[in-house]
Order: sequence, then C-alpha cells, then structure tokens
Amino acid sequence: LWPRDSEETDADERNYGSLDELTRFSNFRLAYLQANGGEESLENLQSVRASGLFESGGKQLPFFSLKRRPNQSLTTITFPNYELTYVVNGGVVWQRVLVRGADPVYELKTGEEAAALAQMGEFFDPIMRVLLFDEGIIERLSPSSWMGTPAVKVEFRTADGNMRAAAYIEIENMRPLARIEEFGNGQERKVLYSDYRNVS
Repeated sequence: LWPRDSEETDADERNYGSLDELTRFSNFRLAYLQANGGEESLENLQSVRASGLFESGGKQLPFFSLKRRPNQSLTTITFPNYELTYVVNGGVVWQRVLVRGADPVYELKTGEEAAALAQMGEFFDPIMRVLLFDEGIIERLSPSSWMGTPAVKVEFRTADGNMRAAAYIEIENMRPLARIEEFGNGQERKVLYSDYRNVS
C-alpha cells in the first residue's frame, strides 16, 4: 500500500519496542502510526483498496472494497450465483444486485438499514480513528497473544459509544491480527487480518 524507497528498512526489521514498552499509550500510538505509513502520510491519504473474505454461517464470500475520503466507498461481495455491491456516498446508500445474464437491479437504501450500511464508508478502521483523530477512547493496553503470536491487546470504544472492541496488534511489525467488536444491540463481529502489505 505504501511506496517504499529501495534504501528504506523493511517494516519487519524495525524494532518498535518490547511488549512492555508498547503497552504504554504514547509508545503504542507512535509505533502503530509509524508502522502503518506515518502520521503525515496517513493524514494525507485519500483512497485505499482492500480485499478479503466475509465469513458468516460457515460460508466464505470474497469481497473487494474501494474507499475514498471522507465517507465514500464501493464494496462488492461475490456470492455463488450473484454479486452484491453497496455504494456509500456520504448519507446516500444504494445497492446493486448483478446476476449473470440479467439486468442489474438497483435499490436506494433508507432508514436504519442505510445508517448501518453507511458505516462501510468510514475511511479508517476504528483503531486508526482513535489514534489519529481521537474518535474514541483506548481504555486499556495489555500484554497478550493471538494464536500464539505476541501481541498488544487494545481495548477501546468508539466516540459514539455504540461499539466496544478488543484488537490484537502484533508487536514485531505493529500490524493488526484480529479485532473483536461488540455492539450495543448484542451483536458481535470478528475481523481477522492477513498481511495487507503483500499485494500484487
């Protein structure tokens, strides 16, 4: 995602500090922002692309997402027999259903459904929004691990109070490993990361 000078040290070779050092907020914030592009670059970043898998009910569905600041996104989820695309443009949200051999079907979303889908247009992930823009509160940093990998456990809540979460950040290169989100309505979502730097 980030252009790299040939003489720049590989992120994996940097030493961001010990697990104990990284559980101090000022150290953690500095290391996380540096490892993910640097504070100045992040503040100037205008668009980002991501891909991965949604998993629900034992099924895995590929997705592709393109986001542009401040709150625009296009996300396409590929189901076995059709593609579902959501477009967020600020407060306007619509979807397209595309079935092979048929005309696309478009629908404008409104009400609570539109409000929930509008979150897809949020440019940065919740941890980055807390660290970069103070859009939430980090309640605790503690030594932990995720699937055997040493990590800092970051417990935080969003500024609106609608979500509490725990994220696990690998200490060697400060990349997120997982985030477990709990919402006010009792729902839970788990986000798992692979190394997003490995892109073709």
